Amino acid sequence: MNRAIILLSIVVLLMISGFMNYANYLQTEFTASLKCNTIEKSKSESYYDINLVGEKTLLLSELAEDEKKEIWNASSLKYEMIDFFPNFIKMSTFVNDRVIDNGLFKEKLLANIKNTEEQFIGGKITGQSAKETLSTF
Repeated sequence: MNRAIILLSIVVLLMISGFMNYANYLQTEFTASLKCNTIEKSKSESYYDINLVGEKTLLLSELAEDEKKEIWNASSLKYEMIDFFPNFIKMSTFVNDRVIDNGLFKEKLLANIKNTEEQFIGGKITGQSAKETLSTF
């Protein structure tokens, strides 16, 4: 009986050790991927602000139209918006509330959401195609 308990203890300790090594491996990989993405994100991070309710907003008002699209595509807010799919009203509200722009970019983005909604509801595109359309704007 004592041998079985000792053997079971050894097996449990080996399993815990294996899980700890795997967790360390995942943490190392995650840290490495963050370092690779930091340079690219640091440029777009300077265009963020926090609104009165503590949400991240994207400040695009003083940028050229080409830069706005580049910053939007690198932005985490784009993916937050896509997470609302298929609720197109929430996506439009999200863009209105969280993207600050006085140029045409915001209007084009909202028009893209509306166009995608019409195509999706009309059955012309699938859910996956709609997400791709929203993602590649």
